[in-house]
Amino acid sequence: MSENSLIEKLGAFYVRFQEIGQLITDPEVIQDMGRFVKLNKEYRELEEVTTAGDQLKAAVKAMAEARRYWKRKATRSCGKWRRRKLRSWRRGFPSWRRK
Repeated sequence: MSENSLIEKLGAFYVRFQEIGQLITDPEVIQDMGRFVKLNKEYRELEEVTTAGDQLKAAVKAMAEARRYWKRKATRSCGKWRRRKLRSWRRGFPSWRRK
């Protein structure tokens, strides 16, 4: 699965996260403790997902930027070094892949 399709699928989580954030501040929901607790639990779970999604977006953006830089700046004589550097960046950026 490519990073972009995963980012697109995370969009639904972002929408639900925002909806729950608004519901939690609603006075009617606050009075209904059962519903409030349920929404608060879901909010915390979605917060982890959206945080990981933000990290994924940052990693994808950094990789794209690095690729553009190396394609523009590198010459044929440093091709092996460039490939080695890109591989090390791939391992270093997306900490979410190692989990």
